[in-house]
Amino acid sequence: MIKKKNDFALASISQPGIYNYYTNYKPNQKGMFFIKAYEITSNDRLSGNRMTERSKIVVNDFGKNLYSGEFTIYEGSWGDKYGARIELWYKPQNGKEYKLIQKNYIVEGWMR
Repeated sequence: MIKKKNDFALASISQPGIYNYYTNYKPNQKGMFFIKAYEITSNDRLSGNRMTERSKIVVNDFGKNLYSGEFTIYEGSWGDKYGARIELWYKPQNGKEYKLIQKNYIVEGWMR
């Protein structure tokens, strides 16, 4: 649940390892939101650039109150829960990407 202005939240959807995220950040430039995730104890990046691409939300409309996207964590398997640092990033169309916020969550990986 989003509790304050300029926040984000994560929700597990249909299967373990697949997540929706929501943010109420109000960007002032066209660009894209995306997610980076790291295993907490080792600081290893989870699902690498694949997560960046699959989690992106293109921002062209500044009138939205809530943006949502989806991503999958491939490391681990169903029932194998572990701590992850989930980071929300923004990349303006003509600028350098920057981190907006990070939160820790208990996650699990997706299995085929």
